[in-house]
Amino acid sequence: LPHRDDLDPSLGWPTKGAIRFCKEMGYCPSVFILKPGQMVHINKGRLHAFRKLSTSSLHGTDCHHDLRQKKQESIGNIEQ
Repeated sequence: LPHRDDLDPSLGWPTKGAIRFCKEMGYCPSVFILKPGQMVHINKGRLHAFRKLSTSSLHGTDCHHDLRQKKQESIGNIEQ
């Protein structure tokens, strides 16, 4: 199922807790924002998901919440 950016964390995007749990189990999940012109190589068979950066706020438990908030603050683009 596709992930959604609704403010309902049950719709598929991992929470901060889920990322922490994966790390505790020995997995190495990556959560990051690519800058313009940057690329990422994902090995064949590796699970992955992408979301476009937007100005909308995310639920506080969303794994991308802190990164998006910092990015929005750095460009002065925060949704009220």
